[in-house]
Amino acid sequence: MRLLLPLVFAALAGDAPAGYYHPDRVAASSLTFARYAEALGPKFEEVQGTLARTGEDLAELEQALLLAGDRAPEGTRAWYEDQRRKLTHGYLRTQAHVSFLEEDSLATFSAAMERALADVGGPYSLTECAGATGIAAMTGPGRSGASKCEGVDLNDPIAKAMDADAALTKAVDEILGVEWPEVAPEPAPQPLIAITGTAEVVALAPLARALIGDKLDAHAAQFEAELAPLERGIESKDAEAIEAAAQVRARYEAAVTAEGQALLAALDKRAPKLNKELALCVNPQSLGGCEGPAPSEALLNLLAQDKKLLKSLK
Repeated sequence: MRLLLPLVFAALAGDAPAGYYHPDRVAASSLTFARYAEALGPKFEEVQGTLARTGEDLAELEQALLLAGDRAPEGTRAWYEDQRRKLTHGYLRTQAHVSFLEEDSLATFSAAMERALADVGGPYSLTECAGATGIAAMTGPGRSGASKCEGVDLNDPIAKAMDADAALTKAVDEILGVEWPEVAPEPAPQPLIAITGTAEVVALAPLARALIGDKLDAHAAQFEAELAPLERGIESKDAEAIEAAAQVRARYEAAVTAEGQALLAALDKRAPKLNKELALCVNPQSLGGCEGPAPSEALLNLLAQDKKLLKSLK
C-alpha cells in the first residue's frame, strides 16, 4: 500500500553551518515509521485480498445464476444481490478508512518532523533536498532519488529524534488501533438444482466453462466490445449511454442464459444414462457452497469428457 505523505517544511535560515535532510530518507531511517508501515501494509493487503476474492466468487455465482435461468434455486438470486451490495459497501468503507489514515498520518508525521527539525536543526541552516515527492519508505527504503545536497547530513539524527518523540509514538499507536471495516462475506449454503437426484454434486459454473467455455468467452468478448464505446458516456452519467449499456448487459445475460438452458437440457437427457444422482451447485464453496455433498471434481471431469454430452452441445 502506498500512503503518500508529502512532508514539506521551510528551511531554517541563518548564518549557521549548512545542514540538509530529505523527508523520504528520514522516513526510511525512522523505526517509528517502519513500525507504522509494517503494520498497515499487511492489513491493507489482507482487506484488499478479501475484497478481490469475494468479487471473483460473486462473479462465479452470478454466472451460475444466469446459466441456471428459471431453474435457479428460489431465494439464491436475492441472496446474491445482497452479497453484491455488501461487497460494494465494503469497498466504500475501505476507501474511507484509507483516506482517514492518509489524512491522520499526514498530520501526525508532519507535526513530528517539525518538532524534530526544531530540535536537531537549531545549530544549522537547514535545506530540504529536492527529490521524489512522498515518503518512499512506504514502498521500500532507498528509493527517494534525492539529489546531492551540501552540508551535514541530518537525516539519521532527525529520524532518531522522531523515534524518541513520545507524542508521535502515542499518535501512531492510536492510528494503528483504529479497527478496519469488516469486509469478509457471510457464507450461506444454497439449495441444489436436482437433475437426477442430489447424492452427487457438480459446480455449475466450472462445469459450464469445461463444456461450453468457448461459447461463454465469445459472449463475454462481444459484451466488452459493445460496452467499450459507451464507457466515456457512462462515466459522465449520460442517460443515453447508461440506457444503451443496460441493453448491452441484457443481451449478454440473455445469451448466457440461453447457453445454460441448452446445457441443462443436455444434462437432463444424458445424466440418467450415466447412472448418476446428479445435482448442480451454483454457489462457490468459499461462499458456503450448497446444501448436501460437496461438489465432486471427479464427476465434473467425467462429464467434461463425456463424448455424447459434448456432441449434444455443439
